[in-house]
Amino acid sequence: MAIADPALALSFPPLTYAKLSPGPFLHAHLSSDPPLRPNTRPPSAFRPLSAHTGSLTHPHGSAVVRLGDTAVVCGVRAEVLLAEDAGDYHPQPTAHTDAHPDGTPLTAAELATTIRNETHTAAALNLLVPNLELQTGCAPAHLPGAPPSALAQSLAHRVLTLLHITHLVPLPQLLIWDRPSTPAAEADDDNGPRPEEAHVKAFWVLYIDVLFLSLDGGAFDAAWAAVLAALRDTALPRAWWDEERAGIVCSPLRAEARQLALRGWPV
Repeated sequence: MAIADPALALSFPPLTYAKLSPGPFLHAHLSSDPPLRPNTRPPSAFRPLSAHTGSLTHPHGSAVVRLGDTAVVCGVRAEVLLAEDAGDYHPQPTAHTDAHPDGTPLTAAELATTIRNETHTAAALNLLVPNLELQTGCAPAHLPGAPPSALAQSLAHRVLTLLHITHLVPLPQLLIWDRPSTPAAEADDDNGPRPEEAHVKAFWVLYIDVLFLSLDGGAFDAAWAAVLAALRDTALPRAWWDEERAGIVCSPLRAEARQLALRGWPV
């Protein structure tokens, strides 16, 4: 009776070894000369990155990002939060952070303090709400019907922290003002009525939903790139306070939407 060759009997395809023992499998490839990853990518080479914005119709901003074999979809949805429901808030009557109400430019120290105060206010009011979900089937470890994984919660927390410490979204971009119909420059201090002081009637709350379609490494890099691209694509509708309705009214016209201006591009 023929005896099977032990070497042939214990032979498995490389993909099987990668699933059974991924750590040693990767280490063996990186220890080769020259060192290469299992997908033949050098250790110092980045994954190929591609991004496409405006992919979704209903959100106010969206992006699809691919980082190697990792695919992420991000959508930004803006909702109105009335100031009366957000607690006490008394901002300066200006829509800019680089000048005083009278137009005098801020010093560097004053500007840094103003930006920090804005970020603190945005965090206290929860104006930026990231949510991250790992789609069923995006990786073998994520099974259907399972609760949110520790990885998803950790990534969402890191995205929220980075949004705040980078001061990426200026607070004035998220304010909806009740401005007087008569500009202050046209009012006569001696003869005419004094205009009412402008004040905030509502805020824009940005819900940032990140969905992983495929996960093959570089999870945080892909999620952050998708968030940046989606925020850069976000356009907020023109909104105003309607006295008759006693509420905020938003224009349905895309031409009147205002592009969200970000502070830099922190990558």
